[in-house]
Parts: sequence; structure tokens; C-alpha cells
Amino acid sequence: MKHSLLVGLATLAAVASLAPRTFAQTPPPGWCIPGTTICAGANGQGGAGAGGSAGGRVGPQGAQGQANGQANGNGQGNGGAQVQPPQVPPPPQVQPPRVQPPPPPKLPDAPPAPAPAAPTVYEPPTRHGSAGYACGVFRVGIWSGYKGGLCAGFSIRSVAFYLEVEAQMLAGGTMRTLDLTLPVSFVIPFDNDRSLFEGPNLRFGFTPIGGSVGLESAAVNHLRFGLHAGVGYELDITPALAWKVFDARVYFDVGTKSTLDRLGHWFDLGAQVSTGLAF
Repeated sequence: MKHSLLVGLATLAAVASLAPRTFAQTPPPGWCIPGTTICAGANGQGGAGAGGSAGGRVGPQGAQGQANGQANGNGQGNGGAQVQPPQVPPPPQVQPPRVQPPPPPKLPDAPPAPAPAAPTVYEPPTRHGSAGYACGVFRVGIWSGYKGGLCAGFSIRSVAFYLEVEAQMLAGGTMRTLDLTLPVSFVIPFDNDRSLFEGPNLRFGFTPIGGSVGLESAAVNHLRFGLHAGVGYELDITPALAWKVFDARVYFDVGTKSTLDRLGHWFDLGAQVSTGLAF
């Protein structure tokens, strides 16, 4: 049995010698079978080894054998892995929201064009004014003769017409009388676009009261009244002054309680003309 164990160990040693051998610089202590020279050890690097010897001789006392065997196995493995941190993908680039420009303000709708207005007739503005005037008068009657004197009046005017009240004092005539009268006139202007005191006019009116005083005889004293009509023309000189170029009238006077002339007529038919300044 001892020889069989030796043979097995020798065979094991031969097989082990065929394997690649790896030597360690400092083999760690091995493990040996007690009572034998067979040991086995590991170097901690993945290597294993076994050793032994065998030999024999035949002599007169029998056969002796001895075997030595050694088997070494060495395996070394190196492995290295570099652990890289996981590649974290960069955060997605967030595009800032695209700001749309605000829409232009909506202009209010244009109001509809107004319907064309009906043509209107131009009417000049209504104007009013007043003035006083002074004038000289010359008068001639069919039966009463020639008389002359002065007049003064007051005029209230508008665009359409104006009213004049004047006082006349005339002297002379065939019976030598002094006549005092207050003619009232309504005047219609024909051309008053530029001024109330500009252009021709038409006049008509009456004498509500008057009187004649005899200069030679008190027997010719009497009251009188009458009617008149005529035309005139005025010229505006400055804003404060106008010229009554002429005022021509025809008249019809009636006297009471006395005749108006030496021929015994109680009425008189005549004409007069005056000129003066309005201010």
C-alpha cells in the first residue's frame, strides 16, 4: 500500500509538471501530510503546488522504492475595470417661449359719412342800428309857394326796414308863415349789404300833426297834417358818419280853419328835397 500511494503521488507530480508553472516570489506556508514529505500550499494569488519524491531498489532483503513528486499549479488572474460615472445627459435646452408681438391696437371704425345736407339758402345776419341826423330842407307848394328851413330826426334801423321821426321848421310861402311839422317815415332800403347807411331807399309816411303861424297876420294860423312818399340815397363815409345825399318827397297837406294860400285853398300839393348828415 505504501508503494501504491507513492506511485499515485508520482503520477500526480508528473501530470502537474506538464502544466504551466507560475512562481510566486514568496510562497505562503503550505499544508503537508503528517509523516510524509508531501505538502501542498496556495500562494493567495490563485496558485497551488504539491511536492514529493520516490525511489526504490531491490536488494536481498527485498525491494525498496522511493518516489519524489512535486506538482505546482499557479494561476493568476488580473482583472481591472474602471468604473466610469454614468453619463448624465445634459439637461435639455429649454427654448424661451417666443413672445409674439402684441397685435396693433384696433382703431375704431370710422363713423359713417353723414348724408349730404340739403342745400340751404344763405340768409345774412340780422343787423340793427340807430342814428340821428340833421339836414336842410327846401320845399315848394303849388299854391303855398317856396319855403326853406331846417330838419332834425332820429332813425331806428334794421336790415329789412327802418323807422324815422323828424321835425321840420320851414318859413316863407305866399302867406309868409312859419310851419312846424313832425313827419313819420317808414323806409325800405334797396341795397344794404355793406352797411345800414348805404345805398338807395324808398320812403313813405304821414304827418300826424303840424301847424302854421302867420308871420304877417294871425288870421292864417291853422293846424295841418298830410301824407308823403319819396326816394333817397345814402353814402357811408366812416363807421360813425353817413351822408344823406338826397331825400326827395312829394307831399299832400291839409289845413284846418284857414286857407293855405292867398287863393283860399285849404289843401296844398308840393315837393321837397333835403340833404344832411347821419351820425
